[in-house]
Amino acid sequence: MEKYTFIKGIGNIVHTPNNYSFPHVSDYTDPNSQECKSIKSSDQLSLQQANPTKIQKLLNNQISEFFTFDPLIHLHRRNTEALQLQGVIITGYNTNNPYGTYCLNDIPKANEPMNLKSKEFNLYRFSKFPTSNFSIITQNPEFKTQIEIDNSGFQNFTTSAQVLSICTQDFDGNWVWSPSKIYPDGMHLQPSLTATDQYAQSGFEGMAAMVNHSGDIIITRPLDNAKRLQDTCTSIGIPAVESTQFTQSIKHAVLANSQYLPSPGSSAKMYIRPYVKAINGGTGVGPATEYLFGVQTFPFGDYIANRESLVKLVAIEGSRRSCVGGTGDKKYAGNYARTFLDKQYAKHGLIKDFKGQTFHDVFYFGETQDPTSNKTMEILEEDSAGNIFFISNPNNCLTLSTPSLDRGTILPGLTRDTVLTIAQSIGVITHEITNISWEDMQEYKGAFLTGSAAGIVRIASMSYKGQTIEFDQRTEEEADIITQTYYNLYDFLYRIRQGNTELFNDCPEITSIPVTIGNINTI
Repeated sequence: MEKYTFIKGIGNIVHTPNNYSFPHVSDYTDPNSQECKSIKSSDQLSLQQANPTKIQKLLNNQISEFFTFDPLIHLHRRNTEALQLQGVIITGYNTNNPYGTYCLNDIPKANEPMNLKSKEFNLYRFSKFPTSNFSIITQNPEFKTQIEIDNSGFQNFTTSAQVLSICTQDFDGNWVWSPSKIYPDGMHLQPSLTATDQYAQSGFEGMAAMVNHSGDIIITRPLDNAKRLQDTCTSIGIPAVESTQFTQSIKHAVLANSQYLPSPGSSAKMYIRPYVKAINGGTGVGPATEYLFGVQTFPFGDYIANRESLVKLVAIEGSRRSCVGGTGDKKYAGNYARTFLDKQYAKHGLIKDFKGQTFHDVFYFGETQDPTSNKTMEILEEDSAGNIFFISNPNNCLTLSTPSLDRGTILPGLTRDTVLTIAQSIGVITHEITNISWEDMQEYKGAFLTGSAAGIVRIASMSYKGQTIEFDQRTEEEADIITQTYYNLYDFLYRIRQGNTELFNDCPEITSIPVTIGNINTI
């Protein structure tokens, strides 16, 4: 075990190597394996004794899990509700769900015995969370056809599985994350007051998996997502999740939900949401003492827009998303709630200077001192959930400009960084500019957004204080150059996200971005 300083004066994080447990049905059902022989022997003993000793051991925290081929011999009139409220989760395994899934026919009424799909699964895991502050009411996965998967809207629904881990302190005061494990999807049970609900002690990441024409499942930059989540955790007093535990949890969350992967070669993606949050606290202004790390997945088609779409953005006078010295450069939950009301005003035509005009999203300015006049000036930062880029072509030198990260007020988007790397590799000049004013913005010819879910989205216009900048409305020649630049970047990003990097073989910064985590033909 390795120790890492968390926050001076608070304690250390103890990282355990291989801190994950993702049993596959084949690991336990091979009749010649020691695991299989052990389960059969244990089941036979339980049948002879005719008492639920292992369930009781789970409830008494004497063991954390056990596997069985015959779940009914362990239940002894216990019902679903009683067990789930006490943190016991029952997972079913078969060849269609080799990493486990929901296995109840229904949720029975009180005092009725549990009704398991005992003929549909050939292995079961009974497990219990290592805390009394969290449990799951498991739910039946929603069935989706492949057409529905490829055209899903951007919203969560009940899938087969989720990956979860709990962090607590040991007797020496060290923070320890429990092994990440796959559990059936469902509703979370936790205390009515937590430091997440009361003080927004929570952070997350956004990632996407795509399937290429060969059936390979590709994720981009998982180690960078791990590092950014670690930075977010440390900034809000949460023990960070170690990188290997993070990446293995991501991989197995996708594999466990493989039936929801989009078609090979389609533009659809599987969204991946790793997150951390407090699961107790909330009654005093301070950090929690227990935390959850989880990974959820769901498929989606287009997020904000597709390749051909154009979006209109507006800024609201005096509204700020972040400030110097704040949390604008972290993927902290509280940063996003701040934008919700602004977006509602924009989408319903309620912006003071643009009454009746509707917009797709909002963007934000920050404040700094003008180095010439020493007066406060407004400078561009980012969209509500994405980074902003501008395209220009001064003296026939194609140029990409974006606000700099130097002030610590802008989220260091991983798609932002990928786009900058792509642009540089194809000969586009890139500028990261600290102070981009509203007046400066009017000199650019084109603009677009970048984000994990959105990819690249072209901007039609940006409006502020009664004025509007229309992009791609210059001369026909300029419009062609700007549009083609946008399409080139969009298409290159799409190819990279599907693991097709042959055009960038001489650019290791790009060829190392996509990671293959499996193939749908061999799952």
